[in-house]
Order: sequence, then structure tokens, then C-alpha cells
Amino acid sequence: MYLTRYLVRYKHPGYEIWLNALTGAVDWLSREEVGLIERTYCRQEAPDEEPLLTQLVARGYLYHDEAAEKRAFDELVDDHAEAGGVRITNQIVCPTYSCNLRCVYCFERLPHGDLPRKPMDRTSTSAALAAFSHIRETEPERNYSIGLFGGEPLMPNTRSVVSRILADAESNSLPVMIVTNGFDVSGFVPLMEQYVSSIMAVQITIDGPEDVHDERRPTAGGRGSFKSVAAAVDSLLEKQIKVVLRTNVDSSNVGRLPELARFAKARGWAGNPAFSCSLAPVKDHLHSGMIPNVTPEAELLSALLDVYDRDPDTEDLFGFEGFQMLSAIGGLVKQDQPSAPRVYHCEANYGGFWVAGPDGFIYACPESIGQPQLAIGRYLPELEIWTENREKWAGRNIRTIKACADCQIGPLCGGGCTYASLNDLSDGSRPVCEPGLIDAIGVFLQRRVLRSR
Repeated sequence: MYLTRYLVRYKHPGYEIWLNALTGAVDWLSREEVGLIERTYCRQEAPDEEPLLTQLVARGYLYHDEAAEKRAFDELVDDHAEAGGVRITNQIVCPTYSCNLRCVYCFERLPHGDLPRKPMDRTSTSAALAAFSHIRETEPERNYSIGLFGGEPLMPNTRSVVSRILADAESNSLPVMIVTNGFDVSGFVPLMEQYVSSIMAVQITIDGPEDVHDERRPTAGGRGSFKSVAAAVDSLLEKQIKVVLRTNVDSSNVGRLPELARFAKARGWAGNPAFSCSLAPVKDHLHSGMIPNVTPEAELLSALLDVYDRDPDTEDLFGFEGFQMLSAIGGLVKQDQPSAPRVYHCEANYGGFWVAGPDGFIYACPESIGQPQLAIGRYLPELEIWTENREKWAGRNIRTIKACADCQIGPLCGGGCTYASLNDLSDGSRPVCEPGLIDAIGVFLQRRVLRSR
């Protein structure tokens, strides 16, 4: 028998935790069982009817030979590729690269500080919407949504653009996701009410209690934004428009999450069926060193668990949504969801993003906007899709990256960020390894899963 190369082992006194990166299986084995496997099963000395052998084969730890494991790997990738067509494809419009906040960790200020700040006009809006309509006709088998992103999409000078986008989405029966900093949202609530049946959710960021949030997300004039953003959440929930509260978390604010949780409860947000929360670890995909307080995920997760141990109500509100590295063992985080490996790093790797910027270009990733060298096409002066550029994103997976196909934990990270790979003057085929991935999952297994057994 052949022991899978995708096995991650966590050793403890008296037993081991085995994590199968390829199948998502997690099992506890006694030291006696581990010894039996090492002595016999891998040397073909055990009878086929052994119950443990049957279990190990069924869970993908043992294969008859390396070729059988390769077939299982190819089947996994093919199944995910096929499923990519039925996942949501996000057609995103960035009405402007301008923003009314100056968040200390904003990725848009790093590689391209001189973005055009003029918002889309009527001509460019019409061209972007027409391009998206053509794309939907070209790939009709996909499920689509419309997104608003920026810059900041909801500002007074983008109102006419936003109105046209919402009207177009409604006429095409497309759900809308709005990602906003929330500062000017209150002025858009009447407009959203007109299209409330189309709005899937509005994502708004609050990074902690007022003093924390205001330090991290000041206005362009240096004032605090907390009060305006909190009022925006109130206004949306009053109209039963779904709100996803995003909190960008790092070493500087993780300890203040309980205060934000108590604020959400006192404000009447927590418990509202239209309200949910998501944590997002602050990342520096380009390794610029310019984003403060970026924390290795194992360290950040450990600090978060310390907070949750002291304040279980905070865990009930925020959970672990947004920690991508836990998605491979999602069945342990949310018991109603099966665990699944990551064949792709993100939606961009199955063509899940079409992002129209105000510069006339189309991008494959929201984080790559404003960098024409990374564009996959343009919608002005006429629609062009640059297939060669798009293929650097769509189709990139753990099979096309040779190092990931052979890597013990390739199916846990999905090959890493394509945006980071392309910015390193690569063609996208270079893996971008997640530092401390095994350590982070080990922290979660030991501090949450083992404790529940």
C-alpha cells in the first residue's frame, strides 16, 4: 500500500491527529494504530479485510499505489473545475478609485498611488454594463451577480452611476453585493429601498470600538468615521437591508473585539436576522512592508482564541468566517458543512471575477484594479478580452502549478495569491506559499477540536 503524500501529522502523547490535505479528512489514531500502519499496511503485510485498513483507504490515507493517488488528485481538480461554472461569477463595477477615507492598511495606495480619481460618466457606465451583458451571453451556463466596489462606490458624486447599475441589475434579475466603507451610506438608503429585492447584502467595515476604528479608518480630513458608519448600519437594518459587518483584524485590534461585540448587541444589531459578521485578517499580499501590524495567521488565530476563551459571546458573533486557511477543515468549524480541499486560491482562479474600473480596463481580481499591466481586457473604447492575460488567472490551480501538485499541503492553500505571483514578475505559475499554514491549523485543532472531544 502507498501512504498519501498529502498527509499532515500532529503528534501528541498517546495519539496522533492525521489531516488529509487532499480529501479533507481528519482522524485521531492511537500510537498503536500508527505503529501498525507503519509496520504493516505500508508494506502490504496486512489482510485486506482489516477494518482499520478499510477505513484508511476510504478516507484517502492509503492507496494501492502512487498512480491511484494521482487519479484521485485529478478527479478532485476536475470536479472543482466543473463546479466553477455553477458558482457565482461576480461582475463588479468600481464607479471611482477615489475614497473619502484613508485607512492605514489600504492595499490600493501601495503599488499605484496615482490612480485616476474621476468617477465613471454616463458613457463609461453604459460601456461597462454592455460589456458585462456580452460576457453573460458568452458564458450563459454561469450564475452571475453584480457588485459595487472601489475606491469607495457610495459617495455623492457616484450616485447617478450607482442608480444606473442598480436599475440594470434589477432589469436582468441579478443580485447585488455592495462593498462600502459606510461613511456616506445613509444618503443612499432611499435609493437602495427602490431596489431592495435585488440587494443581496451591503458589506460595511467597522474595525473595533470607536477609538480603534477612528484611528484605523479616518476620513480624508483626519476626522473619525465611526459614528457615521454605525448610523449607516442602523439605517440599513431599519429597512431590513442585509448587512455584513466586516472587521479587518490584526495584532493591534484583536483584543478589542469584545467591546465591538457588546456595542453590536447594545445597538440591537446582534440577533437581527438581517445582520451578520465576518473577520478578515489584514494581509500584505505584495510583502511591501508598508501595511502595519500584519500578523502571521497562527499567531493571530491564537490571540483570537484567547479572546474567545475569555468571552464566548464574542465567538458566537464573529466566529472564524474570513480565515481562509480554515476552509480546508470547514467541517470542523461549522459542523453542518463538509470539509473540502482548496483546488483554487480564490474566485479569480475559476473566472469568478470580472471587475470594471473607471480607467476603462477589466480586471480578474478586485485587488489588482488600477494596474493596467494586470488587466484581462478593456471595455473602452470597445470591448476586448485578452485571453492570454485571463488564462494567467482563470484555470490556475494546484495541478497547473507543479510545486503545488507535489506539495504536502498544496490542497490546503490552493497555490496562494495569483495577484502576488504576477506582481513578482511571474506568469502566475509560481506558488505563493502561505507562511505558517500548518501551524495555524494545528492551533485550531488543538484549541478547538480536541477540547470538544
